[in-house]
Amino acid sequence: METENKKINEVYLLITELSGVGLLVNREVRIHHPNAGILSQLETMLQNPNRNILEMQDVFNSGVFSNETHNICLFNQYNEAYVKAAEFPEMLTLTEYKKRISDEEYREQIQFGKNAVNLRTEKVKEAMQSFLQSMKTDFFNAAKRYIAAEDYTNACNSVTTLEDLKIISTESIGWSTFEHRVGSDITFKIYTNFGYGRSAYFRMAMKYKGVDILPYSHVVTYPFANMQDLVRATRSYRAVRENWPLAMDFIVSTANLAQKDEEEFLKVWLKNEVEEMIAGLRTICEAPSTMIKRYEESTGRETNYLAVRNFTADDVQKFLACPSEMETSLKSTKMSGALMFLDNLQSIANVFGYVEEALIEMKELALSIIPEVELLEKKLIEQMHHLEKDLTVATNVLKGIERNLAPLQKRLNNIIENSDKKSITIEGIKRDFLIKNPKYVELKEALRNQQENVWNLEKKLRGRKNFYDTLTEQHETILTQTNRI
Repeated sequence: METENKKINEVYLLITELSGVGLLVNREVRIHHPNAGILSQLETMLQNPNRNILEMQDVFNSGVFSNETHNICLFNQYNEAYVKAAEFPEMLTLTEYKKRISDEEYREQIQFGKNAVNLRTEKVKEAMQSFLQSMKTDFFNAAKRYIAAEDYTNACNSVTTLEDLKIISTESIGWSTFEHRVGSDITFKIYTNFGYGRSAYFRMAMKYKGVDILPYSHVVTYPFANMQDLVRATRSYRAVRENWPLAMDFIVSTANLAQKDEEEFLKVWLKNEVEEMIAGLRTICEAPSTMIKRYEESTGRETNYLAVRNFTADDVQKFLACPSEMETSLKSTKMSGALMFLDNLQSIANVFGYVEEALIEMKELALSIIPEVELLEKKLIEQMHHLEKDLTVATNVLKGIERNLAPLQKRLNNIIENSDKKSITIEGIKRDFLIKNPKYVELKEALRNQQENVWNLEKKLRGRKNFYDTLTEQHETILTQTNRI
């Protein structure tokens, strides 16, 4: 589709529908804007200091609106937090307007002191003008968003009666699930949660003859993969409006391929995907540095998918700093992740019957890395033991410095408390104390250095422990899953 991404659901509605020959097609539906003239007038009035919010309200009320609240994101991003529904703009009466001006004027004057309460200074006038303009701006933004919501909703209503409609590019705030059946064998589900910040998601799941179509190759194509997302959706897109064309094109291309040529569909979306995953796992187990170099080539490159990401510069440095550890970690991470696909892979084997060999090789590869994983676990246990001993020693040294510092600190506090603060400042007292007590300065510096030493040891220990916990969890997953093959 050639639609400009920034105009999706503003200028064009995207829909997927069934064509006359039984295949899916994508289509752009232009969104009509009957109130564009009103919006243009409001924008002109916004810039005109001689126009007030009451006059803007009169212009807005000349339009025809539903007065309903629209639970859609426009103009907010899908991954913004606390997105509210588009509501009919607040309308002020003349009395409410005058009261609001009066209250604000009084508050602004008070800020300039008691002598300014009854004096209209230039600053007060400027503050008042700024407040009046902010009222107009808030009204304009609310009106603009509401008009866009009305136009989008009307466009949706105009196509929902279409008999062959399958998908609309939705703007719904919160959890939404849309299911679309194409023929007797293919089912799509779109799951969205827009307007909830980091919790926002945009997932699409496809089933063919009851078998989930999953992105097996993503496990090895990208260095980092969130397996929870990969195992529950065919695609987990980043929650941005610009991904609608990508998602809808994917649905059309895969569904139509399944309809036209089942053998080719199974080859592309099952056989090839599984084979690519196995080939990647083989490379990771036998020559991990080769795969790491491949990942480095995509450092910093963004993806359209939520469930995976490429290396950052920091990731590269981490892998280079301790290559042997990170190579073992990569093997463990990728093998345990791939084995989370086991249920689905066995479903494929039961229905289509051609991934048995892949399952056998996956088991062999997974078990081959166990001795290496166990060796690293033992190494981590030893490192944690040494760090714990070092931390105990460092903490005792820190406590000793604190004990030696305490009498001097108490003496300084007493001097400050009993001093005549009118004749000498606290800074002066401290300066004089430091000159007479160089030991205090020495101990304070030692305290800072030792505290930093303790914090660094705690950080290292915490990092080693987190690494160990992750590795042992992956180890357990590998053993549990391979026992089921």
